[in-house]
Amino acid sequence: DWDEEAVKEREGLLERFAAWAEQQGAADAVDMASALLEYKTQDGDGSLGRWTADDLRDVLLEWCPRYLTVPDEDLPRAIPATRTFLDFLGQTGLLEPGSDPIQTLEATLDWVASRFAEAMRDPARHGPAKAMLAAMQAAGVDLEDGDAVDRFLAGYRLPSEVRLPELAPPEFPPVELPTLEELQV
Repeated sequence: DWDEEAVKEREGLLERFAAWAEQQGAADAVDMASALLEYKTQDGDGSLGRWTADDLRDVLLEWCPRYLTVPDEDLPRAIPATRTFLDFLGQTGLLEPGSDPIQTLEATLDWVASRFAEAMRDPARHGPAKAMLAAMQAAGVDLEDGDAVDRFLAGYRLPSEVRLPELAPPEFPPVELPTLEELQV
């Protein structure tokens, strides 16, 4: 449910990064930058150029494992791609006030690097959609075949380690109860 302006801002920044990354020989970093910006828009503070160590830990160790599906052979590229995106923000003056210093962000990436692949592979960190997709891929379901997907999902049950989102209890408006005399009539 992103507003149109936020989508344009995200797409514009991603286009600028893609052009810059191409010049740097790092075009393969664009997919990760897209995921980082999606996090900022979807679950972060919405400020695409403001990054903190907490943001990096959250996106790389919580959000990505929950939502992002990455083949194992591509996992080692995620942290360098994130570093490339942060370098872009720093070198182009787009790293916004309120961001941690680039050295802090780089140190956070160094710390996260040894934990990222494990977090991505941990089923307890996967969201329901990612868990279903992984199960379909493991079962060899043709994801382009809607009937095959429907047949698989009809018998699929989420593994117990997959956490469902915390839902707030419903709120009901106050109700005026009848008096005891009214009930006894």
